[in-house]
Amino acid sequence: MYIMICGASGMIGSALFEALNAHHNLTVVGRDKSILEKRFQGVGCYSWQELTLDLLASQDAVINLSGENIGSKHWSEKQKKRILNSRIHATHTLASLCALLGKNAPRLLNASAIGVYGLPESLAAQKKRVFDGSSTLPLKPSDFLSEVGVQWESALNIAEDAGISVVKLRFGVVLSAQGGALKKMLPSFRLGLGAKIGSGEQPFSWVALDDVVLAIEFLLNHPAEEGVFNIVADGVVTQLQFAEKLAAHLRKPCFMSLPRVLIKLLFGQMGEELLLSGQSVRAVRLQALGFAFSCPTLDAAFNQLL
Repeated sequence: MYIMICGASGMIGSALFEALNAHHNLTVVGRDKSILEKRFQGVGCYSWQELTLDLLASQDAVINLSGENIGSKHWSEKQKKRILNSRIHATHTLASLCALLGKNAPRLLNASAIGVYGLPESLAAQKKRVFDGSSTLPLKPSDFLSEVGVQWESALNIAEDAGISVVKLRFGVVLSAQGGALKKMLPSFRLGLGAKIGSGEQPFSWVALDDVVLAIEFLLNHPAEEGVFNIVADGVVTQLQFAEKLAAHLRKPCFMSLPRVLIKLLFGQMGEELLLSGQSVRAVRLQALGFAFSCPTLDAAFNQLL
């Protein structure tokens, strides 16, 4: 299969490249061609400016993982624009070109996130309401993560309207010791500084990196499928349960508590949405197709990752 990966240098993209490279003909697209050529030797590397209709038409599938890291910097207005624009521009570019190609377009698998569902107003509602792929999106997003998700996926409309096969990959918190949220947590937890954040009751929908790669491979091998797929393990936990489980696997205590007011003071809106809130999400449709997670529980995930 001829597969193009956009955003291959990120945590998910790198793992996906390693998994697919032995069995498929890969092409990578990113902002800096020279960096891509150093990192991904032996495959076609292109900048966004070099992306053409002919190049796209030569692919069977395009996997778009492009976007500024959501939690790498404080959410200033400038950073929020970068987060939003980096996703919308890349997605709209691919969707527009696919629409022009029509029946000659590749299948488009586009990253998204469970934040698109929005945050129920109360913590009790966040714990009680369970989102699946058929859940209705908010008509008017009330939080930044939902705004990002809705606009990100809306950029695909031009391709969907043209009859292109589009898959929306809504990721939960992706766990890897090499990157993302878990990598940031590990130093403090290894020092015995694991902590409850706020009430600790906010839901935490997660997925191991290996299962993200396996799920994408699974969907590549089901070419008739399109639409929304949540990529989350079944074992939704609270933030406190996650912290206690991680500390236990590292054989460290977990007794500290970071109050809500401190999180809001230190991290502002980013802390409110990423650390003090959450969603309960299930991968109903993916599992109905027969996909089985290799790490369905946190114990299994930590045994593998740590």
